[in-house]
Amino acid sequence: MGRTTALAVVGHALAEPHVPIYVIDGGGGGLAELAPLATVGDVIGVHDAERVARLIVQLADPNRAAGRGLIVLHRYAMIVDVLSEQLGPEAAALSSALSVTGPYGRRQFIVTAGSDREVSMRVTSMFAQRVVHALADATGYLTFGIKPAEAAGLGPDDVIDPDTGLRGRIGWLGDGELASIASSLPPVAEAVPVRILGDQVARDALPTAAVGPTGWIVPIGLDEDLTPRSVVVAAGRPLVVVGGPGSGRTTALATATACIAPTSVCVIDDADRLSKDEGEARLAEAAEHGQPVVLATTPASLRSFGGWLAPLLASATVVLINPSRHDGEAVRTLVPDLTRHPTGRSVLIDRGRAVVIQLAA
Repeated sequence: MGRTTALAVVGHALAEPHVPIYVIDGGGGGLAELAPLATVGDVIGVHDAERVARLIVQLADPNRAAGRGLIVLHRYAMIVDVLSEQLGPEAAALSSALSVTGPYGRRQFIVTAGSDREVSMRVTSMFAQRVVHALADATGYLTFGIKPAEAAGLGPDDVIDPDTGLRGRIGWLGDGELASIASSLPPVAEAVPVRILGDQVARDALPTAAVGPTGWIVPIGLDEDLTPRSVVVAAGRPLVVVGGPGSGRTTALATATACIAPTSVCVIDDADRLSKDEGEARLAEAAEHGQPVVLATTPASLRSFGGWLAPLLASATVVLINPSRHDGEAVRTLVPDLTRHPTGRSVLIDRGRAVVIQLAA
């Protein structure tokens, strides 16, 4: 009964050409064999926190494949625990999405668990269909309305279907069940994988810079949709690159100014080393010659009060490299903590809007 029902669940999704399957595997990689199926967009290990987070962001967008797909959460409790450890404050929002209670649209879930205690009753009560393997602790059957005596004699591969008149397309499968079911199904549709930013972006992978109505439009990296992102380098619109030692500030300056003649732009590296008088003198000279200002500094100097950098921030485009949550305070913008991400992962803040990018190098 359990295998047949599970086959119907997955098979129904595969029969619809626009319903891909995405798997978050909290079981140690046991579902990797599903990845080659054309209808499986991705099998993501739970420790790949960035890819998991990206998938869950896509769940909220009904225009994306994941926003209308079949989501497999293998070992639900492990997924929630690992995300809480790896993502910190961001885990609450992700856990909410994984609890299948939020406004996450046109999709179905298959959730697996090793015991009745791995998933809360608040979550299990939302499932229209449940399949229960033989449990080591017979009292666990009570969670599903099954008396332990009714389950006596079950073998390790046996299942019980506690529901009658099965309806819906949401199921609960025991450990190991999903792999044998889904691997036997023929691929019928092409699914789009979950794409994330790589550790590096080559400059020659970006479009060439161009002159716009107000100044140079210079691509400096890719956003999370792998779309090129640009900054405007123009007089009266400073570009401020903020990062610690070795973060790639100088490289970012070179990328932003490579297409501009050195005499046409005011470039200030290590701006935090200039005194207030020196800094203001450089800015006055740039204004006199109508030069754009592009500078690099540290997070500490950006947050200092009364410095010569403070007046720039009102009109500046700011790039925060691997910022902590506190680094956005100086520009009054809430930014994600990217300190655990690859070097060059940054937040581009332009006119109050923050976008995660990977800087080109």
